[in-house]
Amino acid sequence: DDATSHLTHENDEHHHASAGGDGGEEEEEEVSEEVEDEMEAVSSIFGDCIRSTSSPPFFERVVTMEYTIAKDDCNEYVQKSVPTSHMQCTCKVMIPVLRHYPRHRPACLLECPSLPSQLMTEL
Repeated sequence: DDATSHLTHENDEHHHASAGGDGGEEEEEEVSEEVEDEMEAVSSIFGDCIRSTSSPPFFERVVTMEYTIAKDDCNEYVQKSVPTSHMQCTCKVMIPVLRHYPRHRPACLLECPSLPSQLMTEL
């Protein structure tokens, strides 16, 4: 019990620390802690996309939408998260509603051609 609550407390503190502050300063940082966490989470999703056709366990639902993220940012985001050999995957901007990250920002995700289109619809 102690270990679990300690871990939860740490995570809460970590996310609180990332979300707090002026906000202005963090945007100027190249990679803030929050973005690093986000990329870590999204990296797992990329992995699922590349490795298998089962839906990523993270998701409760995904909504594809237009979002104010530049295509170059999106591509850079992908390059940091997946090997170049997988760059044929199409970059999309989606809103993940994540069980463990309720305040998660929209993230740049991959749509891999290897995924059946039916699955992409179901996601």
